[in-house]
Amino acid sequence: MLLLHVVSRLIHCVEYFADKDDKCPTVKGEKANAGCPWPDTDGDGVLDKDDKCPTVKGTVANNGCPEVSDDTMKKLNNYGKTILFNTGKSSFQKQTMPVLQAITAILKEYPTAKFSLEGHTDSTGSDVLNQKLSEKKTTELIQTMQAFRNLMDVFKVTKYKAFATSAMREAKNGPDIIKRVKKEANINIEIITGNLEAKMIYSSHFEDTLDHKLNYLYIDVGGGSTELSIFSKNKVVASHSFNIGTIRMLDNKDTEEEWLNLKNWIKVGFLRLVTFNSNW
Repeated sequence: MLLLHVVSRLIHCVEYFADKDDKCPTVKGEKANAGCPWPDTDGDGVLDKDDKCPTVKGTVANNGCPEVSDDTMKKLNNYGKTILFNTGKSSFQKQTMPVLQAITAILKEYPTAKFSLEGHTDSTGSDVLNQKLSEKKTTELIQTMQAFRNLMDVFKVTKYKAFATSAMREAKNGPDIIKRVKKEANINIEIITGNLEAKMIYSSHFEDTLDHKLNYLYIDVGGGSTELSIFSKNKVVASHSFNIGTIRMLDNKDTEEEWLNLKNWIKVGFLRLVTFNSNW
């Protein structure tokens, strides 16, 4: 009976992988692929059936697609800084076309990757044109404040605080805009200093959630400024605001001097931290 059982199993196997149904009779394969092994066209170790990018070599972690390296992102960002439009138009400057072609070539290497494209304007142009743009933004700000005023009226708000930070601090017409908002939206806006802004950021007492045994450098990055605060034992040891922000950097208006000030402040701040802890 044992012999018959073994023979039966052999017959079953022969029927299961019968050459008449096997498209790869001389190579071990899988039934789901008609007896053939699953191919790995790009040789990245991910079989084509599971490979999201079967013709491009990638990684197992990224389902067979290539992962965007830090060097590639750096190259794309450098290219991005040289994409220039003709002033006052939506067309590109002539020297931009080769750059776009280079960027396109890189993007084709990562067919499943998602990239974020961002742009910004500059102040090139006549004072009259830029003044119109400035007035447009001021009008939009006033309309937004009017909407807030309406909401406060609906909910019968009697006390409020409205603050303006970095952009308004440096705007030449900042005080005039504040007056217009008061006149047209009936909202008082206070232009605050960078240090007060830093204090307000941590006034929510989020430091209560920190581990009192550890030291922290809290960084809040805004459009026009960055606030740094050093915490130790759930207390603020030092805080300061610097004229470094995302919009300012995009406009190339961040200075080496300010970056140096930031670095020096961190060094001095942590020296204070040592003194603070030694006196605790």
